[in-house]
Amino acid sequence: MENPKFAEIKLWFLGTVGLIESAMKIPFRNPNFIALTLITSFPLFCMRLIHELPYNYQPSLIKEAIYQLRILTHDGDGGNMSWALNLTIQIPEVYLCVFVDFLSALTTIYAASIICTSSERSPMGLRNLLRNSITKTRWHERMFTFLSVSFLCSLSSSVVDYWLYARPLLLPGCPTRLSRGLHLIVYGVAFAKWAEYSAWWNLSVVVSILEENRGIEAISASSKLTKGNRLRGLIWMLLYSVWRFKLPSLLATWTFPHILAYHYLDTSFVCLGKVINWVVLTVYYYDCKTVTTRLP
Repeated sequence: MENPKFAEIKLWFLGTVGLIESAMKIPFRNPNFIALTLITSFPLFCMRLIHELPYNYQPSLIKEAIYQLRILTHDGDGGNMSWALNLTIQIPEVYLCVFVDFLSALTTIYAASIICTSSERSPMGLRNLLRNSITKTRWHERMFTFLSVSFLCSLSSSVVDYWLYARPLLLPGCPTRLSRGLHLIVYGVAFAKWAEYSAWWNLSVVVSILEENRGIEAISASSKLTKGNRLRGLIWMLLYSVWRFKLPSLLATWTFPHILAYHYLDTSFVCLGKVINWVVLTVYYYDCKTVTTRLP
């Protein structure tokens, strides 16, 4: 006889697979969605690719800036100037990366929402999809929520990674089997909680874009919305984490004819994973809406 708890988890897992299947149908319902995501994800692709490329393959302008920075660093009187120049380069780079990441999320979520809720036989054109995604939302309010969620996810992920690699429970030189087991158990629980909260926080970005909430209001609304349906979000974030963290390691084991091919493919998979994540979370948003209406 099947364990009731296992049967419940199996049911939720199949429900998550259903969310992914529904998300994969969106490009087929409106092929213009593919063109939209390619256009809006291209700036993110370029920014990530430039950041990942080795020095020899950087654009000439960036190579010249790095060269001048190295000259200032080796100059004894240019320490303060090199620090200021480095900061001047990094701050716009960070802001630009965040902006293009937000642009990709905003357009993907809004367009996926339009396609999910549309009952029209004729699909919306690319121009209307792009225009509605950009002009019908207040950017500064949604971007504040996006920045807050990005900070929370990055901070919590860093804490979990610190626990994994620092191994605070293991005694130096003589780790016992008990301490190793306890370390892995705590890490597993922490990673599962991180995935659960990441699904909740990322869903608040969808809530912020599709509703009038922002910041703490969006996070609170997301918490209420996922009540009774958080396990599906947890399972999805675990699957997405495998794509996000394990795929680069898998690609590194392949043989590429040129180093550029590896970086192009790796960056493409990262951008594709982000698009899929936002589409699945948009479908998850409407699934939570349906579940909430059934609750007493």
